[in-house]
Amino acid sequence: MYNPNSGEHFYTLNTYERDNLKKLGWRYEGISWYTDSSGALVYRLYNKNDRGPGAHHYTKSIGERDHLKKIGWIDEGVSWNGK
Repeated sequence: MYNPNSGEHFYTLNTYERDNLKKLGWRYEGISWYTDSSGALVYRLYNKNDRGPGAHHYTKSIGERDHLKKIGWIDEGVSWNGK
């Protein structure tokens, strides 16, 4: 998804989330990539203090996820599993 107002790209497997963002004016850009076959979880975090393109962060690192949570990022859970 692409937000033409902020320049943010947003990635989700959730069709409900995708469809709601489309209703709000975000542009659907199609499939961005296919994940690797490791089965590793990818965590999504949100920085409520950053309304620009850097508002979301994706990581496979539990340590990075936990550090960002400690400094105020919101843990939005697992975005997807590697397949």
